[in-house]
Amino acid sequence: MQHAIARVRTLFKSRPLLANVVSFGSMYIGAEVVQQTILQKLDPSVRSYDWPLVGRYAVVGTGIYAPALFYWYRYLDRVLPGKVVAVAIKKALIDQVFASSTLLVGFYTAMSAMEGKEDIFAELKAKFVPTY
Repeated sequence: MQHAIARVRTLFKSRPLLANVVSFGSMYIGAEVVQQTILQKLDPSVRSYDWPLVGRYAVVGTGIYAPALFYWYRYLDRVLPGKVVAVAIKKALIDQVFASSTLLVGFYTAMSAMEGKEDIFAELKAKFVPTY
């Protein structure tokens, strides 16, 4: 087990973008699979996984969010260095105002586009404010 942990640490140091894409993408995909598993247990009418939806989450999680967040947090660390509470609060506020809103726009439009919806902005308009 310690050998595996050492290899993961090495990967995060030597290939940080790749490591973050794989780890974040895995968590994003896993979260959707867990959500669908819970839904199947709570709703007997849901009998199978929606694999195309899982695939869309894979695209968003690994192809959009993971690299965007990787570079975003590197940028924040560069412009707001330090680990004191005041810096952490500033980073969190900036993250919530700028990154969260931008990523929500990307999420709703990308998912709608991949679903082939005619108006890819309709879901964004309906859900942005309640989600944000």
